[in-house]
Amino acid sequence: MKKYAYFTGIVFILLSVIEIVSLAFWGESLHKYIKSFLVPSLCATALLLLLDAKSDFKTVCFFVSAMVMHTIGDIFLLFPGMNWFMAGLGAFLLGHIFYLLIFVKFIAGIRQSSLIFCILIPVIIVAFFITMLFNLQGELMLLAVRIYASILLLMTSFGIYGMIKKYPYSTNLVVGAVLFIISDFIIALNSFTGVDFLFRHVVVMITYLLAEVLLVSAVVLPVINRKIVRR
Repeated sequence: MKKYAYFTGIVFILLSVIEIVSLAFWGESLHKYIKSFLVPSLCATALLLLLDAKSDFKTVCFFVSAMVMHTIGDIFLLFPGMNWFMAGLGAFLLGHIFYLLIFVKFIAGIRQSSLIFCILIPVIIVAFFITMLFNLQGELMLLAVRIYASILLLMTSFGIYGMIKKYPYSTNLVVGAVLFIISDFIIALNSFTGVDFLFRHVVVMITYLLAEVLLVSAVVLPVINRKIVRR
């Protein structure tokens, strides 16, 4: 399966380069045609590697579910309007939750599941204050953004915990989650406060793609190298 993974990986790289270059020089003329295929090509690459490494069924299911949700989120965000934005936010939120389930399994283990609640409380507090920076209209929007921010911060916290405990590839998780936060923060700044700058779309796309690659690598590399800590 590895030779097919190499092919889909090359497809992902080519699509990513075309997407970034087109955003930099021609705006969003090709964006709506390319973006929907970025995550699926990355997912196909990672899935082939997981299956080749004989990953356990639960990890594969959670991973595919996360990738499907991220793809749906990408598609929803292609359409204008707050309803589509909320739908995209919800899809990405579900994708992040599936990712989080994988990392809880990898890093925390069943016997340390109480760690979730120890980290979750300060994470929610931080997310609460972060969302106060934006002029969010409506209680539903405010709640949705706070939950979304909490999940991303929770993934970051698990990665930091993994780094402290020297679990493999935790750095990939931390950097990937931070890049996701940066990408989403720029989108939120533009959507809710109107802040804009040169090559904003390019910066958002580069940080987003790097975040996806790093999160995927944090799932795939431990399986390939058989460095998952089992409880």
